[in-house]
Amino acid sequence: MAGHDLLTGALNPGAFARGLALACAEARAGGPAPAVICIDLQGLSDIAERHGQALGEDLLRHTSERLQGLLRGADVLARLGGERFGILRPGAAGSAVTAADGADDGADDGGADGGADGDADGDADGDAADSAAVAALVRRVLARLAEPFELPGLPGAVCLSANAGVALRGRDGRDAPTLLHHAELALLRARSQGRGHWDFYDTALDPAAHEHRALGQDLRQALAQGLLRLHYEPTYAGNGRTLLGYRALARWPHPARGFVPPDELMAAAQSTGQVEVLDRWILHAACQEAATWPARLSVAVDLSAVPLRRGDGLRTMVGEALHASGLAPTRLALGLTESMLTRPAVQGLAGLQSLRSLGVRLVLHGFGAGPSSLACLWRFPFDQIRIADEATQDLGTAPRGDLVVRSIVQLAHALSMQVIAQGVQTAAQRSALQGQGCDGLQGPLLGPPMPRDRLPHRETEIVAVVVPEGMPA
Repeated sequence: MAGHDLLTGALNPGAFARGLALACAEARAGGPAPAVICIDLQGLSDIAERHGQALGEDLLRHTSERLQGLLRGADVLARLGGERFGILRPGAAGSAVTAADGADDGADDGGADGGADGDADGDADGDAADSAAVAALVRRVLARLAEPFELPGLPGAVCLSANAGVALRGRDGRDAPTLLHHAELALLRARSQGRGHWDFYDTALDPAAHEHRALGQDLRQALAQGLLRLHYEPTYAGNGRTLLGYRALARWPHPARGFVPPDELMAAAQSTGQVEVLDRWILHAACQEAATWPARLSVAVDLSAVPLRRGDGLRTMVGEALHASGLAPTRLALGLTESMLTRPAVQGLAGLQSLRSLGVRLVLHGFGAGPSSLACLWRFPFDQIRIADEATQDLGTAPRGDLVVRSIVQLAHALSMQVIAQGVQTAAQRSALQGQGCDGLQGPLLGPPMPRDRLPHRETEIVAVVVPEGMPA
C-alpha cells in the first residue's frame, strides 16, 4: 500500500522515482539504459464532470488496465497524479519488445538515437535507451487509449486522448530527477501541438521551458497588480462608415519584453491555470469601459477557453461584470468558439441559453478557420458569427473564396444571424464583403486595436472649451 496508488493499483510517484533511480544505477554499472514516458490523459475530467466522480474513477481504473496490458518484461507503470501516468522501461534495449516493434521501427531511428552520448565523466555506462522500441511503445499507448470505452453507467461509448513525452537515459540525462523532468518538458511540448501528439526530449526545450515558467509567474503578478491593458478593435457596419462598437483585446506591456504577443499571453495563462482569472479581468474591465461610451456602441469580449460545462459559473461571472459596471446586457457580446461547446450538444445548448437569459448577445467567432460544423450554426442560438481572417484574406482575388464567404453569409442570414468579417486589409476585400451583404467589418483597413483614449468615437465628441474671462478666445 505504501508503494502503490490505491485507485489504479499502479505504482505511486515515490515508488516510481525509486525504481527509476535503481534503473539509472544499474545503467551506470553497465546495464541497459532506462527510458521514461510521461502520459497525460485528455477528456477524462470532462466525463467525470458530466457523469459523476465515481464513473470518472472507474474510467481511470480501466485506463490503467489498458496501459498495464501494453507493458512487457520489466516495464513499470505508475500513476503520477491526477490524469497523469508514467512508464519506466528499466532497460529499453534489453526489455521484451514485440516482433512488430522491431519490424516497424528498428531500422528507422535506433542507430540515430541510441547511444548518441557517452558518459562525459568516464563512468562505466550502459547503452543509451533504444529509441525505436520506446517510440513503438508510445505509439501503441496513444492508439490504445484512443479506442472507445464502454462502461456501465455511460450513455454510450466515450473516447479519451493523450499526450506523451519521452526521455532516454544516456542521451537526455543520467540521474532519475533529470530524466523525469526532461520527460515532463517533452510532454509539455507535445501538449502544445494538440491532442494525440508525443515527443522526445530535446535540449532546446530547457531554455524555452524556463522562459515559459518565468512568463507565467510574471503574468500572475501582472494580474494581481492590475498591469494588463485592454485595446479595442473597432467594428464598422457593412457600409464601412457607421461605428457599431469595439472588440476588447487583452494587451500585456511587460516591463522587460515590451508588449507580449497575444498567443504567448494565452499560453502563459493556460500553463499556469490563470485562464479564468484572465477572462474575469477582461470581462470586468471591458464592461466598465463600455459603460462610458455612447449607448449605441457595444463591446465584444471573446472568452478564451471557458467551457460551458462549468454550469452557472460562467453565467455568474458575466452577471457580476454587468452588475458592477451598470452596462446594459444588450450592449455586451460574448464570443465563443465551437470547441468550447460541450458534448453532448444538449449541455452546450443549455449553457448558451443560460447566458442568453441575461440578455447578452452570443457570437460564434473564428468561423471558417478550422473544421467548423454547420450543425453548430443551426443547433445553437448564436446572434452573430464572426468569419475568421483565414476565410477573408483571398477575397477579391480567388473566386472560390468569394463563393465560400457568400455561402456563409447567406446561411447565417437565413438563420437570423448577423455576420461580422474579420481581417479586412484591402479595399478589394472590403468591396467584396460589402457586395456579399456582411453586416459588420473589422480589420487593419478600418482601424487596428487601440487604447481607450484613442478610440474613434472620442474624436467626434463635442468638447466644451471654457475660456477664462479676459483671455482671447
